[in-house]
Amino acid sequence: MKESVILREQPNLFETKVAILEADGDNDSIYLYVFPPQTPREIHALWVANCSDRDAAQVEEQMSAALPPRLPHAQINSAAMIVDLEPENWDVRWSLDQQSVAVWHLDQIIAIMPSWGPSNRFAGFARGCTAETSVAWPLTDENFLLERFAAEDAFLRDWNEASWKSIQQATLDSYKSLHVSEMRYFAADQGKWPPLAITLSSNAGRSFIATAGMAILPMPGAENASDEQPSRRIEMGILIETTDADQTICGQLSSWARYPWRYATHFDHGHTISTEALEQVAPRFTHMAIAEKASFLPSIQLPQLAGEQPRFLYLIPITAAEQKMAENRGTTRLLELLEASPAPLSLQRDAVA
Repeated sequence: MKESVILREQPNLFETKVAILEADGDNDSIYLYVFPPQTPREIHALWVANCSDRDAAQVEEQMSAALPPRLPHAQINSAAMIVDLEPENWDVRWSLDQQSVAVWHLDQIIAIMPSWGPSNRFAGFARGCTAETSVAWPLTDENFLLERFAAEDAFLRDWNEASWKSIQQATLDSYKSLHVSEMRYFAADQGKWPPLAITLSSNAGRSFIATAGMAILPMPGAENASDEQPSRRIEMGILIETTDADQTICGQLSSWARYPWRYATHFDHGHTISTEALEQVAPRFTHMAIAEKASFLPSIQLPQLAGEQPRFLYLIPITAAEQKMAENRGTTRLLELLEASPAPLSLQRDAVA
């Protein structure tokens, strides 16, 4: 029995998943394995290459023999055979949304496991594959994920201290019109990349609290090439007529600012989320509605980031009954009722459901 070789092991930024690139000694194949570290049995595998030129049995036969399949000659091209097992020549890189994985060999992407692959029982794409097999599909130059990974790689390569200072200042400037007093700024990244902060200005019973830096990472979401897809880069905040809950709201917002990547989900206009941030000052407001636009919400134009226009999403306190109505009749209807309310941002307002 030949020993296997770990070419690369790389967790994503939030350590919710681990990617391991391994050369199997028994079957002369190279595989990418991705799994949550807490539940390693939920493993997903993608064939990357063969590391010898000997032909192989059919994939099904190898699987029944408990071997990672080595694709046969009939299903591969000249890019499929890579005998180089020097770890320094390989890399595994996560997409900025921390869900998809690309395998690089000598500065070229040779395989991609997309975020939607595991849930659809789809292994992924590989350069050396020429047929749609159970362990890989062909990775062609037309695959838009190649362009996305290349752009994200360039973004990370160009990142430096000045990058954050520029994004930070431009984001804070976009909030100036909503400041009700001198702005306070709290780092919320625990010294880890990407940088994140919570901003706060409050005065005379009114507060504006928002994230700064959340937009650096696109949220997990559908990977498609449509230019009409809403930007997955967002900042979030709340404009509220109270100052008594500033501390708890800052803490809650700091937690939500990392939520999409920790739980592989996203926030968007029309969503609702539960909260205990207002429990001490207005306990009947048990949820937040997320809205990008409403007549009572000021417009915020965030700075462009990596060629995209991030969106600002507001959090609006709502009651449990209002959340239920939004769930049953749609958040659009809830926003219409709030727009008709005389003070939709007040915690003293009458419920609209």
